[in-house]
Amino acid sequence: MASNSGSRDGQQLSRNVFQVMNQLGYSPDMVNKRRQMQKDMDIAYNKNGDRYTRITAGSKAEGITCPYESDHDRLYEDKHVACVVAPEENSEITEKSMQKGWKSHAKAGPSVPRSKGIYMEDQVFSFRCLSQRAILKDWRERDRTNWPSRSLREEVIKCLPHLVPTGCKGSENFDKEWRICFIRGELALTCSLIEGQYKLYVLLKLVKKSCFAPICDSVSSFIMKNIVFWLSEEYTADFFTAENLLETATIALTRLHKAIVDNHLPYYMIPGRNLLHNRIKHADKAQLLETITELIQDGPKLVMRCKRISDALSTPEARLLQEGIKRDKLEILKLRMIKYRTEVCKPGMSHIEEMKLAWAREEYRQTQFKLMDILIPEWRCRLFSELSSSEVKLEDFSEEEIGLIQWMKSVLREVFLTVDYPYIMEEIKLNDPNCSVQMFDEDTVLT
Repeated sequence: MASNSGSRDGQQLSRNVFQVMNQLGYSPDMVNKRRQMQKDMDIAYNKNGDRYTRITAGSKAEGITCPYESDHDRLYEDKHVACVVAPEENSEITEKSMQKGWKSHAKAGPSVPRSKGIYMEDQVFSFRCLSQRAILKDWRERDRTNWPSRSLREEVIKCLPHLVPTGCKGSENFDKEWRICFIRGELALTCSLIEGQYKLYVLLKLVKKSCFAPICDSVSSFIMKNIVFWLSEEYTADFFTAENLLETATIALTRLHKAIVDNHLPYYMIPGRNLLHNRIKHADKAQLLETITELIQDGPKLVMRCKRISDALSTPEARLLQEGIKRDKLEILKLRMIKYRTEVCKPGMSHIEEMKLAWAREEYRQTQFKLMDILIPEWRCRLFSELSSSEVKLEDFSEEEIGLIQWMKSVLREVFLTVDYPYIMEEIKLNDPNCSVQMFDEDTVLT
């Protein structure tokens, strides 16, 4: 009887987690909107590009992270080069820092990280490969009773893979090796996952961030995604329900535990490739296994180790719903602003040039003002009154806040004063015709 009661409690907790994830930005509607927005941004970017075709990959393309929740993973496909790595029938090869203001970072695997303020991007430069039918022949024909369907497999087969410049860890020829990846094909698979499957993926990513990242970075989101792919193929769709979310998470962690013990996790697209080969250091392995064992023993309560989920579960339902609606609105507005900026951006254009063109568009201005209306409803009156008030007293701020002010002054001085501020003041003039940009000096505005 106690066992049945515990099972019911676990299923109820699972349903609660399934529901609160909607308010944290993982509802089907938000996931689909992010996916479409990222597609639109890539289309807009590629209209202005010349040598490369940009393909957004990872969690941004999958629609499961908000704009600044993690890095942007982007593949840059050379338009003028194509490769063949195996004989292919009916294949034809036809002729067919990128922006100012970016800071480059040390190369990481195949990616070339760069940043602009708080915006982070991992660039991977690649060549198209025309041999997917030969490479994925076994994957395509493998017996399955569940996912993916025959039609979905045919869709994946049509997606060209890419060759990226990175080798196998530990290889003597590491610097000369290339790796084939299936960005478009994997994205088609991820976008086909039903709600219970993609929420399992999101939950595993949250567990990874909360529980595994403090130990090491060996357990990546890509590893978690591959486990979800294997489970989706092995279990029927009706198993991935709201009440089973935490049970499927336990099954996934059990699979991860075995993979680490065996030092072997087959890549879903090419099972002969071991995703754990030379990946986990011996010094980290024991602690990882111990942590995973504890999570499995926790059962459904493992989710309480994810602070974001546990905080949401302890928040009153009405407040959580209200905050969720607000965050979704803000994110959609922010994505629209990024999209408008992408549409005007051209290779070699500086950030300030891009912002000037964006602000010149009525839809960008109105989107910016709608976002400010949600964050600070009274901003038009409040900003003017505060700028007109007495001198700011620095003793009212902490050292951290003063440091932030100094950082904003150094980073945002040129863009904000020459681009954003005049348009903002024009909007404020609608409330007070006596307002003008010339009324305030630079330090007052920035502080």
